[in-house]
Amino acid sequence: MDESHQPVAATDPPPAPRRPTLSELALGGALIVSDNVAARLEIAAEPAELPRTLESVLRPAAEWDPPDPLTTARHTAVGLLTDARASAGRGGRLLNETTDALGRTLDRASRPLRRSRLLRPVRVRFQRYQARGEAIVKGWTATGRREEARSRAVAEVSLGGLMQRSVSDLTQNEGVQVLVQQVVQSQSTGLIEEIIEEIRERLVSLDVSLARRTQRAALGETPPFRADYLRRRPALAPLPGVEHTLAGHYAGFASRLVALLLDLSLLMVALSLATTFINALLSLFNVEALLGRFIPAGGLPAATGAAVTGVVGTLMIISYGVIGWNLNGQTVGGLLVGVRVVRGDGRRLSFGRAVLRMIGSYVSGLALFVGFLWALFDRRRQGWHDKLAGSVVVYDWPAVPDESFLREELSVSGVLPWQQRGP
Repeated sequence: MDESHQPVAATDPPPAPRRPTLSELALGGALIVSDNVAARLEIAAEPAELPRTLESVLRPAAEWDPPDPLTTARHTAVGLLTDARASAGRGGRLLNETTDALGRTLDRASRPLRRSRLLRPVRVRFQRYQARGEAIVKGWTATGRREEARSRAVAEVSLGGLMQRSVSDLTQNEGVQVLVQQVVQSQSTGLIEEIIEEIRERLVSLDVSLARRTQRAALGETPPFRADYLRRRPALAPLPGVEHTLAGHYAGFASRLVALLLDLSLLMVALSLATTFINALLSLFNVEALLGRFIPAGGLPAATGAAVTGVVGTLMIISYGVIGWNLNGQTVGGLLVGVRVVRGDGRRLSFGRAVLRMIGSYVSGLALFVGFLWALFDRRRQGWHDKLAGSVVVYDWPAVPDESFLREELSVSGVLPWQQRGP
C-alpha cells in the first residue's frame, strides 16, 4: 500500500512550520533546472503546426497530439524527483524526532544520578568552579571595557591634537597660504567671467531682437573689414569658429547703451570724489577768503567751487573718452560689455577722430539724445557722433545670443542662422 494513502493517526500533532533543509533546497533547484531545460528542448523541438483540414478535425481528439517521448521523459523525471524530495523530507523529520526522543530519554535516565546525595560534593565543587569562572570572565569583560574607553579617549586626544597641529601648520605655511589664495582667486575669477559672459549674451539677444523690429535684417550690414579685424585681434584669432559668431559685426543698440551707462556711472563716482577733493583743497588754502579780498560778492565762494568742479568734471569726461578711444578703442564700459570703437576700415581711432567723436557725443546728447537713438535705425549702427568721426562700434568678443533666445526667438539650438556664411 502506498504510504501517501495511509491514514494519519489521530494522536499525531500537526506538523509545525519549519524552514526547508539543504537537501530540500537542492532538490527544488534540480526540479527547476530540469523543468527549464525540458521546456527549452520542447520549444526547440516543436514542429511547425500543420494546417487543420476536415479529415484531421474529424479524427478522435486523442490522435490529434501524439505522445512525445521527450514530454514523457520529462514527466517521469519530475515525478521521480518529487518522490525523492518527499522521502528526504520524511527522513529529516524522522531524524529530528529520533534525536529529540533520545535526548529526553538520556535526561530522564541521568536525573536520579544528578540528584544523588553521594555526588553532592562533586556538584557543589562543579558549581563553585562554574561561579569562579563566570566571575573571572566578568572581570575580564569589565577590564576590556575600561581599556576600550581609555583607548578611545587617548585616540580622540591624539587625533584632535594632530588635527590642530596640522591645521596650524597649514595656516602658518606660506606656500599653503599662497596656494589657497590662488585657488580662491581662480574660482572667483571664473565666477565673474561667467557672470559677465551671461550678461553679454543677454545684451546680444536684446540687440538682435531690437534690430529685427527696427530693420529688415537682424544683423544689418556686414562690415567689410571683419575678416582682417578678426585676424589682427590676438584675443580672437586663435579661437576656433570665431568667424561663425558675431565677433567683428556692428554692435547693437542695447550693448552700446549699457556700455554708456556704465561709463556714466563710473564718471559720476569719479566726479563725486573729485568734488570732495576740490572742496577740501579750497578749504585748506582758504581760497574763498583770498578771493573775497579782491572781488567782494556774497555768492562768490559757492560760484567759485561750482566753476572749478564743472571745469574739472568736463576735463575728466573728455579725457576719459578721448584717451580710451584713442589708445584701445574701449572705455571701462566697453571693456565690460565687449564692444570696441574703430574707424570705418577697422583700424584704431586716431586722436583727432576721438576728439571729433567726443564733440559729436555732446551734440547728440544736446539734441534730445536723437543722435544716440539714430543707431537703432542705421545699417551700420552709427550715431551722429560716429558719422562725424567716421567711426563704428563692433563686438570684440565671440558674441552669440543666449540659449533661451536661440530656442524661443530664432527656433535654433546652438547654431545661429548666419553661422552658415563666412565672413
